[in-house]
Amino acid sequence: MFLKSVGRERANPFPE
Repeated sequence: MFLKSVGRERANPFPE
């Protein structure tokens, strides 16, 4: 998921 990569940089809203 592309959101996973972006999410990790944004306080990780999605663990997976």
